[in-house]
Amino acid sequence: MAPIESDSRLLHTTSNGDRVLASNDDVTVIFSGPRDTLSTSWLNGGYQKDLLGVFNEHLHFKDDDSVRLEGGSPEAHLRSRSRELFGNDATSGLLTAALMENAVLVTEAYEDLEVTAVVTGGIDVNGGRVGDPASYLERNGDFTLRTGTINTLLLVSASLPEYAMVRSLITVTEAKTSILQELRAPSRYSNGIATGSGTDMVAIVSDPNSDLKLTDAGKHSKLGELIGRTVREATAEALRRQTGLGMVQQLNALVRLGRYREIANTLIGNKWSKDPGIVALTEAILHTMDQGEWGMLDEATIDLTCSRLLDDICSIIGINYHQTDDVLTTLIGILSQN
Repeated sequence: MAPIESDSRLLHTTSNGDRVLASNDDVTVIFSGPRDTLSTSWLNGGYQKDLLGVFNEHLHFKDDDSVRLEGGSPEAHLRSRSRELFGNDATSGLLTAALMENAVLVTEAYEDLEVTAVVTGGIDVNGGRVGDPASYLERNGDFTLRTGTINTLLLVSASLPEYAMVRSLITVTEAKTSILQELRAPSRYSNGIATGSGTDMVAIVSDPNSDLKLTDAGKHSKLGELIGRTVREATAEALRRQTGLGMVQQLNALVRLGRYREIANTLIGNKWSKDPGIVALTEAILHTMDQGEWGMLDEATIDLTCSRLLDDICSIIGINYHQTDDVLTTLIGILSQN
């Protein structure tokens, strides 16, 4: 019996016998037989064939956003934690500031194929859009851990070759990012919509002894569909549990404007911000502006469309307005009418 079993509750047993356990600080998967793994972990990361399990650990960050890592590095810390959980370091582990009580497990099956996703996540502090300005330049392993992470454990009952496991990683990432786009999760490093956090981690597990051999994990395959469905559902619910990110929180024009924090801060307490029509029109303005940033609409079309949307907002509030050269400044002026 692994040491972790005495202090955990069973969340799920997969169709091939792997057990998913949860404690206050970890979600742990104990393999019932040989497994192939692909992970982004510092400990036994990359492609491995002889591990005993994988885990996702909650790190305790201090008020100054720092954390004490056992042994002074992520690898040393994970190795130490692995020995505490499994009695050895033949595992792969992920790190997060998210609470394990907010972990979400989703399983879907089709005939003899089963896919299980276990996700923890928070995007409000460390959300970023790929290509945003970096926070550091790593040299010789020296960098700073940041809070805010979406971690995914993906368990596949089938046997997958190495290249299909790598393809699974792409599908997992697309699934996570699609949820962030739908939630309009803001980047904290630009005015864009987040595509992930700067510290997201993934561990994918397949069963080399399964009679079901699969080679495709892309969107056209049933495996890809199940990966997408489980990861999307688990990610959305994990974000809602951890930080409240979801429809209720996002039904607020100030939240939608949060990508432009210096502007949104001027409207705290505005009585119009939660009107569904104004929220929808505000998002339409922001998306039209995004289209300009992405080079998909010309400036004249953007100006005309935004003017029409501003007119619609004014008709809801019941005011006339003076449009400035800047759309967001005009919008703030309109919403400031109480």
